[in-house]
Amino acid sequence: MTRSGTLLCEFIQSSLIAIKLFTCLNLLIIFKNNARKIVQEVAGRFLMRRASSDVASIWLDIGQFWGNLAKSLTDADMDVGE
Repeated sequence: MTRSGTLLCEFIQSSLIAIKLFTCLNLLIIFKNNARKIVQEVAGRFLMRRASSDVASIWLDIGQFWGNLAKSLTDADMDVGE
């Protein structure tokens, strides 16, 4: 294979890797946003029906955990791409 052919193949491979990383990042952001909305809706409905602050606090902690996990994963993907 010629030098230009090799460079073209390397460029295509690098582009495919970048596209895959970008797609994964977008999916994680979508997951984070959807998880946050779902937890807020469930916690809000639960808080309206029940006055138990302990159980409501647990729901909010669960939502915070998933939000933080998704954020750390998206931040990690951003660091890998740089």
